[in-house]
Amino acid sequence: MNMAGTQTLNQDTMQPQEDVFSEAFNRLRPVCVLLTKQTDCNNARALLYILQQLDGYVLQHLQQYVLFPLRIILHNPRNKTEDLLEVTLQCLLEILEKTSLNTWQLFSDYFQLFCSLLSTNIQSPSASFPEEIQLVTVRCLHQLIQNANSSTLSSLFNFEYLPSVGHAVSVLINVAEHQKLHVLRVQALSCLSSLCQDNTGIDPALVCQIGCVFTSFLPGASSALVKIIINEPKVAKYALHTWGCMLVKVLDDTGVSEAFKSSECRNLMTHKFVITRNESWLKQTGQKLHILLTKASVVARYGNWKVRLEVANFVNRLLETCKRSLSESIPILVEMLVSLSADPYPQVANASTEMLSSVRKTFHENNCRDITEILEENLFALTMSLPRIIMVADDEEKLKVHEQRLYILYVLLSGEKISQVLCSSSHLKRLSICLMTVLEFDTEDIKIVQQKNLYHDTPVNFSSQDEMQWNPERRFKRFNDNRIEEVTRKICRTLAAYGDLDVLVEYFLDLFLESCVYQRQAVWVLNELIAGCCYPHPIAQTCIKRLINEYLSSPSWHSLPDITEEAVSISLPLTTKNNTIVLSCLLLEGLAIFAKVLKEDFELFLISTLYPVLVKVSDSNMLISQSAFKTVKEFFEACKYSCIEELIYRNVDYLLDCLTHELRHAHFNTNALLVLQAMFQYGGANLLPLIQQTINQVLDLIGQNQQGELKHLLLVCEALVEAIKKWFVISEEHTVTSEPVSESVCDFIVKHHRLQQENIQNCDGEATREIEETTDTEEVIEDSTPEKPALHVKIVVQVLENCVHLLGIESLQQQTLILSIVMEGVICISSYQDDMLPLAHQLWSPIVQRLSHSNYNVRIKAVECVASLANACHDFLKKRVLKDVLPNLIRYLKQQSQCSLKKDCLYHHTLEYKLQLAILSNIGHICVKVDIDGLDVLKLAFVCIPYLDDNQPPILKTCTQKLMKQLKMVEYDAIELMLEDLNSKNSVAVS
Repeated sequence: MNMAGTQTLNQDTMQPQEDVFSEAFNRLRPVCVLLTKQTDCNNARALLYILQQLDGYVLQHLQQYVLFPLRIILHNPRNKTEDLLEVTLQCLLEILEKTSLNTWQLFSDYFQLFCSLLSTNIQSPSASFPEEIQLVTVRCLHQLIQNANSSTLSSLFNFEYLPSVGHAVSVLINVAEHQKLHVLRVQALSCLSSLCQDNTGIDPALVCQIGCVFTSFLPGASSALVKIIINEPKVAKYALHTWGCMLVKVLDDTGVSEAFKSSECRNLMTHKFVITRNESWLKQTGQKLHILLTKASVVARYGNWKVRLEVANFVNRLLETCKRSLSESIPILVEMLVSLSADPYPQVANASTEMLSSVRKTFHENNCRDITEILEENLFALTMSLPRIIMVADDEEKLKVHEQRLYILYVLLSGEKISQVLCSSSHLKRLSICLMTVLEFDTEDIKIVQQKNLYHDTPVNFSSQDEMQWNPERRFKRFNDNRIEEVTRKICRTLAAYGDLDVLVEYFLDLFLESCVYQRQAVWVLNELIAGCCYPHPIAQTCIKRLINEYLSSPSWHSLPDITEEAVSISLPLTTKNNTIVLSCLLLEGLAIFAKVLKEDFELFLISTLYPVLVKVSDSNMLISQSAFKTVKEFFEACKYSCIEELIYRNVDYLLDCLTHELRHAHFNTNALLVLQAMFQYGGANLLPLIQQTINQVLDLIGQNQQGELKHLLLVCEALVEAIKKWFVISEEHTVTSEPVSESVCDFIVKHHRLQQENIQNCDGEATREIEETTDTEEVIEDSTPEKPALHVKIVVQVLENCVHLLGIESLQQQTLILSIVMEGVICISSYQDDMLPLAHQLWSPIVQRLSHSNYNVRIKAVECVASLANACHDFLKKRVLKDVLPNLIRYLKQQSQCSLKKDCLYHHTLEYKLQLAILSNIGHICVKVDIDGLDVLKLAFVCIPYLDDNQPPILKTCTQKLMKQLKMVEYDAIELMLEDLNSKNSVAVS
């Protein structure tokens, strides 16, 4: 009963399937019969329409019936129209996509048919089929190969069928190389990859069989594919993939070794068309492929990132599967992968980096000693050729073709073995020559020595949020692209991470000490080696200690003088001066790197480095000064200080000890004065009590009036008064009171009468109060004792008293510097009248004499000093100003009023104009502060009237308008009437 039920169920299941087959056959039969009798395009389209609607399972059963009319049409394709051929091939493609040809005879028939349709382009180019027909043909061939079963593939790659496979390879490569339609070329390359069976899960015996067959086609196919890769960037990605499939199938290390064990492969290799894969053949093939791989390496620089990603995959496949067969090409392959690891696209860079790690691990596990030896030989060859390349090649070639990354790839692949290679004197010597040649500095630019310190007057505050972002600008002789410098930096740091740091430091330090030609390059390399070591390193601190001692020693540090104007004027070659500056910057950057590496442990070296670096902070050359700024910043960040003020304060005892020792010498070192400048500029107010004794030493030296060092002493005094001004004085801006509102004459008389009456009443009351307070005041005066002035006031007074008597010296630069000190010092003590007024009496005569000096710069600075004194002393200087200053300034303004008339912009650069501008900018403020009024103000205003002319320089006219506003504060009515009268006559507008 169960058997009867099963039979009934099978009959019920088979009945619907037979109905489906019958229905499909009934639809196909009339169309196929009509197409067989009448082969036209409409009948073929009708068949295509039905095929698109049928299921693959149904079509598989009716495959032979449907293929018959199509095969008749294609039997003689040249007698058919192009449209008919295209629709017929589309019908075949529809069948092949849904079914598979399971019989070898049928597969072989259509395989040769498709190849013959494509080969017409070779046999008769004038009679070739259009690209559209070829595209459908390639798709049919691709689908035919993809759906083939293992039995069919085994027959396909039999030695008897080898010519047909070779024919297919040649026609597909020909289509990819010569056709213009992009889709057709890509499809041809994909079909060739499918023919190589680029998929997993294939029987190992079949893989060996495929490798033996494609061995015969490898030379020609490789040459053609490389040509496509180099000349056709648009299809290079697909050509690379196809070539990689073919190389892996033929040269796979496992497949080559198993080829001799497989009986089928041995039988196949005995055929006359098959090449034997033995050791001799592998060697010759590896040498020829090395040439092709070198040519194809340019594809790693193509603009399309997808192509570069395919290059990485291509290289990775070869390195993983063919490292023995392609041992000679390992360096070029790894170089391509290393170059791609620095690709700007993260997809390419990340994938290449992961592949590099995988390759290194694979080599290490397989103990590939022969590959390591090849890399060592290649490294040596590159170090010999790279100096020549650097000298003759352009930047793009240096960066992208060579990039010196072969050093990095060796380190990445060999790991700890780099130290063994660098122990070889020949390798290390070649490496050093290579680096010295690449890093040769260009020191012929005059800007290096001419750049002055812009931060001398306004020091940088490292603790502020707007921290100075500075990177030294360098120029190299051999390249202009900064990326080459970055690659070289990466090389040095990687060598330090994997190599023997002690050996490297020792070797390049010897270069630094022994060769003046390689000094700068050697310091650069030493700095980067320390930057690349992994701290805490066993010998890092020892190496840094030795380098610090060498950097600060006499030959390398103290031979670098402050490049002042006097030093520049010395008849030294420009290159020598520039070399000195560049070397000084490199040494300072080295100290900064040492601090960054050691972090808090660097505090042990502060006692020997802080003082010399502060000397360079005050250097007059901008490059040296900025390098020192950067170094000090690294110092206090590494040692966990909050700011540079704390760094100086916490180490002030050591600094003062060095300063005291050097200042005691008869011929003292100017370095001590430069350190004092830096301490004043960047230290805090808490420094002043501790450094008072040192200040007294400086003032004593000023009193000795030593001409050789006087300028440095004055610069220290200037830095001191500027620091006191910054620490203790609130900057005061000149405030201008608002202009009084005009009033009528009647109102003015009434107001004046009321004020007179109030003054008479107040005088009577004050007389009685003064008599009562006289006795109490005398008692208070007797009991009170004068308070001691503040320390900073005392110091400023001492500085001004010691400096002012030097105004008679011949040096104009020093006279101007002394006047600047006086001007800043007066601002510092302007609030302390008991000290200010006696000092003003001492300062007045020397300063007034400078108003008549022959040098205009001195006169300009003297005018500013008088304005500063007037702001501090007020009406105490009224008589002195009226007697000594005002007539002199009025006389000059009167003389120059016609000289500046109708002058062009070139007049703005003259000293006469600058003096005019200084007087007009300050004389009004002087008159207001010392309370000058009456006739003297009118004389000044009358002299300034010509400067309101429209033909005067605009800036002078603007300053005169502001001057008139200031004068109206003391004599409003008179100045207003004068201007109104002038306005009515000459139409001079005064706003």
